[in-house]
Amino acid sequence: MEKVLDNDAAAFRILIEESLTPIALYAGREMHIQIANKAMIYDTWGKDTSVIGKTLQQALPELDNQPFHQLLDDVFTTGQAYHATEDLVKMEIDGQLQNFYYNFTYQPLLNAESEVWGILNTATNVTDLVLARRRADEAEENLNFALTAAGVGTWNLDIQQQLISWDANTRSYHGFQQKANISYSAVLKSIHPDDQLNVNAAINQALQPSSSGQYDTKFRTVDAEGKLLHWLHCKGKAYFDKSGTPYRFSGITQNISQQVQADEKMRSTEQLAQLALDNINAGTFLLDMATNQVSYTPVFARVLTGREDIGLTHQDFINHVHPDDHHIRDEAYNKAKQTGRLTYEARFIWHDQSVHWIRTVGNYIFDEHKQPLRFAGIAYDFTAEAEASHEQQKLLWLIDNSNDFISLSDWNGTLTFLNKAGLQMMGLDSLEDARRAQKEYVMPNEIEKLRTIINPTLLEHGRWAGRINYRNFKTGETIPAYATSLLLKNAAGQPLGRASIVRDLRPELKAEEEQMKLVSVVDNNFDGIAVVNIEGAVTYLNTKGREIIGYPTEPNVVPNAHEYFFQEDVPHNLQISEAINTHGYFAGKQRYRHLNTGAEVHTFAYATRLNDPVTGDMTGFSIVIRDLGPEIAAQQALQASEALFRGITTASPTALWMSNAQGHITYVNQIWVNWTGIPLELHLGSGWLSAVSNEDAEQAINKFTHDFLQQKYHESQFRIEHQDGTQRWISCTGNPQYDTAGHFTGYIGACVDITEQKQLQQQKDEFIGVASHELKTPVTSIKAYAQILEATFRKESDVKKTNMLAKMNNQIDRLTTLITDLLDVTKIQSGRLQLNNDYFSLNQLVTDLTEDLQRTTHHHQLVTELQSASEVYADKDRISQVITNLVTNAIKYSPQAEKIIIRTYTDNNALYLSVQDFGIGISADKKDRVFEQFYRVSGDKQHTFPGLGLGLYISAEIIKRAGGKIGVHSKEGEGSTFYFALPLKHE
Repeated sequence: MEKVLDNDAAAFRILIEESLTPIALYAGREMHIQIANKAMIYDTWGKDTSVIGKTLQQALPELDNQPFHQLLDDVFTTGQAYHATEDLVKMEIDGQLQNFYYNFTYQPLLNAESEVWGILNTATNVTDLVLARRRADEAEENLNFALTAAGVGTWNLDIQQQLISWDANTRSYHGFQQKANISYSAVLKSIHPDDQLNVNAAINQALQPSSSGQYDTKFRTVDAEGKLLHWLHCKGKAYFDKSGTPYRFSGITQNISQQVQADEKMRSTEQLAQLALDNINAGTFLLDMATNQVSYTPVFARVLTGREDIGLTHQDFINHVHPDDHHIRDEAYNKAKQTGRLTYEARFIWHDQSVHWIRTVGNYIFDEHKQPLRFAGIAYDFTAEAEASHEQQKLLWLIDNSNDFISLSDWNGTLTFLNKAGLQMMGLDSLEDARRAQKEYVMPNEIEKLRTIINPTLLEHGRWAGRINYRNFKTGETIPAYATSLLLKNAAGQPLGRASIVRDLRPELKAEEEQMKLVSVVDNNFDGIAVVNIEGAVTYLNTKGREIIGYPTEPNVVPNAHEYFFQEDVPHNLQISEAINTHGYFAGKQRYRHLNTGAEVHTFAYATRLNDPVTGDMTGFSIVIRDLGPEIAAQQALQASEALFRGITTASPTALWMSNAQGHITYVNQIWVNWTGIPLELHLGSGWLSAVSNEDAEQAINKFTHDFLQQKYHESQFRIEHQDGTQRWISCTGNPQYDTAGHFTGYIGACVDITEQKQLQQQKDEFIGVASHELKTPVTSIKAYAQILEATFRKESDVKKTNMLAKMNNQIDRLTTLITDLLDVTKIQSGRLQLNNDYFSLNQLVTDLTEDLQRTTHHHQLVTELQSASEVYADKDRISQVITNLVTNAIKYSPQAEKIIIRTYTDNNALYLSVQDFGIGISADKKDRVFEQFYRVSGDKQHTFPGLGLGLYISAEIIKRAGGKIGVHSKEGEGSTFYFALPLKHE
């Protein structure tokens, strides 16, 4: 019997050894390899028989950082088998770590006592299957991308059941939501009624064997309410059996809405546009990011190089990019690395040296670690489109910026295009609003003229021009106009529509009216205006001119202009006459003689030559003269005012400064110059920074720039290098200035020397530090004695004295806290605040503190909402101090509330803690000051909540030194939420 068993065991071992399925047997918790067949040792592990007897960890060290040792230990411990499907296994084969995919099983082996003594491992290599599936998925993804990028969808018609199946693109183009197959009749209803017959006829034609099964048509789709959805271009083919019966009909659908809209716009602007390309002749490519190898279609090579060459490299294609456009391509690819999406247009130089505009679009394909694996895209030549678009844009710009109403209409009289001047003239807001019948544009009494005169004339002569009254759609106002209409015809001479150019006559009519007022305006002008003929006689002089030269009302003119001048000015006047004759004008200062007083009259004159409209010969000149007397007086007053201003600023003990709207210093007074010992001109622009100490220059300019960009009140402190060799502290303030139109013009500000105040502040801080330190020792002793007395009285059961000492202890604790705050402030001011950073759990710290702080209040419930379990790197004691301060403040400032909420959460790689109360809140104008040293609530509440106002200041400094930030959200009367954030990663 034993011999039979031995024979069976031997046979079983041979079956295992020769099995094509990898099999291994591991014994004991250490996983000693007791049995492993050839398929496991050689094919799977890539080892030899020396692994037998070793532990799995010794035999396969590459498994150390993989989950398999732990999985085996779990199976050995629990006795539960483990089955895996397509799991990634990294094995070292021929000295290289390679990726494989396996279906495998860990089956526990039990002894008679049902204890696990070993594990049977069977495995199947499915690497080729997994990789093949991935390649298939990628191929499908590339196909879907190419179709989507080209705006193309697919469809299939079941001829027998009259059902259509399609992809998401085609389904959306027809306005359907459900994914199920749709009946042909339902699809036909989604087609515009005017196109249904054509589509149905095209399909019926394609289903005839004589048509070769070809199907190609364009049509519109509409929604359930009949509104236009898309213009589509469908191509397909029907397949027939031997009897000529169609058994399959399928094809593609391309959304050509934008193309059709572009066509319509070109037709409406020049009626010379051509249909855009029905299909884009696009080539596709796939770039492997690891190898930089590119696979492409022949069309892609032709689009980029002009020839359908094979074997081209990625660099070969790049070499065809126009030198001036390399930066466009580089910028597009750099942006695509961030967004995953590529779109750019650039010129390529073909082999025949011709230049072509190419549009390229594509997507990056990423792995599970967000690293780019491949790049798939398409490219197509749109040179003709680019050139046509360029010319079209120029024409459109000319038409759209014309001062005249320009429109295009179809032969039915409906406007298809109206330029900006026309929209404005007619009171219309958009081109869609302008698509109306032409008869709606004219006054009702002009409709008959349109029908009986204009339209027949257009048909007979191809042109009509004349006066007609239009109507503003918004106001109903009559618009007198002069219109010219041209008949537009196709190549066969058939009428297509009309183009109209309409000139609004209101300005001309208004000009005629205004011209009547012109003489009155000229005669009452504030400047003198005169007309002088070629002989020098003044033929016209307005009222202001007579006033300037002191000429009496009658007679109206002086015979000769020379009488207006001093004799010594005659040579200068002759030069002026020569300049007018030669150059056509003169502009400059000119002196006149007051005819009544003989006094000098200083003016600025502008004279223009007058020519005969036929011969061009000079007939005289017109001249406008402005009395400079008031301006001269104003300049003198301004000079006096400036002198007074400079005198005041020079005498001021404060340094004064001004900047312009660009932030450049335009003025500093003598005090600043005296302080710095640097000349005024070197302070202008940004030169003032040269006087600021190197330690403070950066923060000074940053603070000024920050306030300048927000155009708000500026306040800063910095040190300057005084001309006596010392450093002086300066307090700088400035107010934004605005002109009468409300435009920002710059700053006016002042600088005050606060060196002595700074020294006093330093002495105060030193005194507080010394005093706090000296107080700490006696207070500690008092605390100890008080605790001893309290314990003594408690033993003696003297409740009254015990309570009194307990209250005394509380007050001593308050005093200790105040002293500690003062010492912390001193450390902060002197830069001696030390932080002992380490990693710790913020949630655990909050839990411990909340438990302690809850004992200090019976009126409030401390609620914790701890959402993040992350650790932070900071000083645990100091962070505890900050949290305690925020919570005790919340208790103190919400006496009527019953709840305080403490939250933790992560955001933007930072760990946040917030404390929300429902107390008195903080007004908006005081929120920015609560973290200042010694700041407390002002007004009626000042004495309600005692304290030195140091807690939040110290908390803010601790958080700042920990690399975090602190802030508050509050609304007066509703409560406050104080928060701080600490970085999750320690640099």
